[in-house]
Amino acid sequence: METTAATTPRARSSGPVTALLGGGSAAAPSSRSSGSSRSERTTRSSSTIARWAATVGEKLFAPAGLVVVAMGIAMMVNTDWGWGRFWVIAGLVGYAITFVVGVGVLAPLAKKITALVEEKGATDPETTAQIKKILLIARVDVALLLLVVVDMVTKPSF
Repeated sequence: METTAATTPRARSSGPVTALLGGGSAAAPSSRSSGSSRSERTTRSSSTIARWAATVGEKLFAPAGLVVVAMGIAMMVNTDWGWGRFWVIAGLVGYAITFVVGVGVLAPLAKKITALVEEKGATDPETTAQIKKILLIARVDVALLLLVVVDMVTKPSF
């Protein structure tokens, strides 16, 4: 008796990572067909990714982050770990910083970039400078959030 399950590859999804990479690659084919230079295509793709990331951050990641924090607080209330431990304080402070940066810096900057792209185009020097700025801030923000995750998983005590 033969089954095709062993020979059929299974598709796996890694959630938000797949969505983020998919959004970026979806922008590339449309920019290639225009016959523009590689740097223009890269800039257009970057502006598309910046706009898409702003939308996903506002509509998905911010509410999901609030749910995670609420569940963490509920967990702390129901355990005897105590709020004064280093890993709890570091996690809450790190999350608060990333939340404030997301709401106070990244969201307004993303709206500014969207306006610049519509007004001046994706290849304008001012637009590309703002895109580079938001991507740098977003990278630092994600790095800090990853440190919070490591902190929460390893629970270091000093």
